[in-house]
Amino acid sequence: MNWNRGTATVAGLALLVLTNAVALGGAAWNRSGEPDSRLQLSERELSVPWSAWSPPGGENSGLSLRLDWRCNPAATTGARRAAYYDQGSPGWLDSRKMTELGFDMGRTALAPGFRRPHEVREVWLVLELDGPAYRTWQAAAAAEAASAAAAEAAKPPPHVAAHVELPHGGSRLFAVDTGLDRAALRVRYADRAMYAVVRAKVGRLRDTEDVVDGGRIESLSIDEVNVPLALRPAFAAVQPGARGDGRSRFVATVAFGQRAEPWLVDARALPAAAGAR
Repeated sequence: MNWNRGTATVAGLALLVLTNAVALGGAAWNRSGEPDSRLQLSERELSVPWSAWSPPGGENSGLSLRLDWRCNPAATTGARRAAYYDQGSPGWLDSRKMTELGFDMGRTALAPGFRRPHEVREVWLVLELDGPAYRTWQAAAAAEAASAAAAEAAKPPPHVAAHVELPHGGSRLFAVDTGLDRAALRVRYADRAMYAVVRAKVGRLRDTEDVVDGGRIESLSIDEVNVPLALRPAFAAVQPGARGDGRSRFVATVAFGQRAEPWLVDARALPAAAGAR
């Protein structure tokens, strides 16, 4: 076969067409039938990433929203505050759970100068919306706020007020469980308006002596949702990088399909006063 520029061009176009066909076929299958779950989310769970920002006069042909989630760490104040900065280490993702996910959690001694390789696996993760995990966070945040307020009141001026997270702020979407069997998790978490079962990457935690004690949710495998052009007006007032503070300028329905991939079903803007919660 004489491999010339024309042949290469045809082959490249054929590969592009095939790739697009596979992608479109996968998307069609994901959205076929009844969605596995439908969650009604707000600006607290869907944010515009900074990558979506465009300077005045610039072009921004697409818009995606990031799924914002968090978790409850071990039941201690210090651990909960640490999780404000490292949201991926829930208290329930301990050595026993990591072993169930197929990780080797043995305390094998390593030679000096060697570190245990960082292992990451893709698993199924359960996300809970506005449920018991969020109530637990609210109670802990309220207790911390009261304690911090009492401590601040006891300090003589001048002093710098400590940062305290308000119990009504932040995402209501919490990681609450994980496993290798999606169907088994769905049976356990049957409410499809409260629980989504998604793919996520989980890795092992190490202490300073390379002893593995638990795990960390590294990321969702798909953590952004594309916004169709027809639904773009609902997000006109949302600023990139904004964090949920208990108010929202929109309400959006996100469905998770056969391949656990999310898509935006519907969205509408809210009046300024209606977004408070």
